[in-house]
Amino acid sequence: TRQKIQERTKLAMQDPKVMS
Repeated sequence: TRQKIQERTKLAMQDPKVMS
């Protein structure tokens, strides 16, 4: 689902640690 990816992308922008 792309909805979950979009939610994680928003969190990654606030939390650079999530992007790793």
